[in-house]
Amino acid sequence: PSFLYFQPNKVKSGQYQQNNTYNKLIEPESATSAASSMTNLLNMLSSKNIKQKLGKGGTAMQGS
Repeated sequence: PSFLYFQPNKVKSGQYQQNNTYNKLIEPESATSAASSMTNLLNMLSSKNIKQKLGKGGTAMQGS
């Protein structure tokens, strides 16, 4: 039914959550895993930057 797409906040069925990509963008099924994934990404980038600074010294801020 097309009327389901006009009330995404009221529809909570599993099939609607899986098939509607736009609804996932607005309301993720697991916000906790999304936040933890972002935290893991930030930690990975931070550790990479630290390793670059330790390896290159003062020239770490220049270039890439």
